[in-house]
Amino acid sequence: GISFNINQEDISIKGSLTYGQLSKPNKDVMSYYRYLPIECKHNIYSMYHSLSGSLNINGHDICFDGGNGYIEGDQGRNFPKEYLWFNSVSKDCSITLAIADIPLGLFHIQGITCLIKHGNNEYRFGTYNNTKIVKRSKNRIVIRKGRYTLDIQIDDFSGHKLKAPVKGDMVRHIHECPSVRARYILTKNGTTIVDSINEYASYEYVYEKD
Repeated sequence: GISFNINQEDISIKGSLTYGQLSKPNKDVMSYYRYLPIECKHNIYSMYHSLSGSLNINGHDICFDGGNGYIEGDQGRNFPKEYLWFNSVSKDCSITLAIADIPLGLFHIQGITCLIKHGNNEYRFGTYNNTKIVKRSKNRIVIRKGRYTLDIQIDDFSGHKLKAPVKGDMVRHIHECPSVRARYILTKNGTTIVDSINEYASYEYVYEKD
């Protein structure tokens, strides 16, 4: 878990959270792309785990008992110039998706990593298994791999300013929305496997021209 004891002029956070059993992916979400000389590498440590504990933030108690947790991380010196990231966590179905511009020497590719944990099943979409982008906009993302299609629909959102790295220094600002309403649908040959709505999904959309 994690413990806090922060006392600054504008914020006070005290308390601790405990994690339940971590649900780790069966395989690396980046597959063999991890071994390429790219600027940012993505890790997933837990697709879902339970939470317990509480925090006191500026005098207000917040209880996390019965909450849902997720842990990921990034390694590298830069966030991609343009990218989107989506995450939705629940006990029954968790999903994480990233689409990013990846420079490789003189070329750029649209890298895709996506993992869906539904019950005991894992569904993987990625550049490495020929996943294609059907649609990409602020409010809708559709990707397809063979007989599988994932359709994510996101309500209007406004992000919070968040610092991001440029050559290792945290000098860039992006916008992250940690709580947005979203619906995601996974189908196989037109038959629905998952159709879920989450009022508290997380989303980043960083594209200069959109």
